[in-house]
Amino acid sequence: MRARLGWLMAQEYVKCLPPAQAEPSAEPKNSQQPEREQQLQQDHKREAQVVKVLATAIAYLPPVPPTNGLEQTPPYCILGKPIYFDELVRNYKILAQKWHPDLCSHREAKDRFQLVTAIFKELRDGWFKKYSPLIAACTIGSENLKRARNKTFPFTAESFWE
Repeated sequence: MRARLGWLMAQEYVKCLPPAQAEPSAEPKNSQQPEREQQLQQDHKREAQVVKVLATAIAYLPPVPPTNGLEQTPPYCILGKPIYFDELVRNYKILAQKWHPDLCSHREAKDRFQLVTAIFKELRDGWFKKYSPLIAACTIGSENLKRARNKTFPFTAESFWE
């Protein structure tokens, strides 16, 4: 997530930069050099700028805090292993649109949509009290963590995202 955000920040920043200039060389410029090759060199220099900005952006992003392991449980895996509340909402919207019975002709679409909606409602309602991966594990309790890990569903988490 941090790398994705950093990449987007870098791309936006590089749009504001002036175009990459060719480095002066000791040998005279070959006038017969194909234009495509020149364009590739400019693209390469632009990518190098993006990488530099990306590295800087990631360095300034706050580190992801340690989690309690809930994101590895089946309900979280179905919803794309969200760590933050906005990720939970975004992933739910993606899955709801993908598996909505009116939009998907898959024979299991209705069951999958109902399951995703039920999981989302449960997690959303208790996110800040007991379901966030950022809540300390001792607050949740080891018994509740075990129960969450042992929960089973009729579909695999990967099948929701294929």
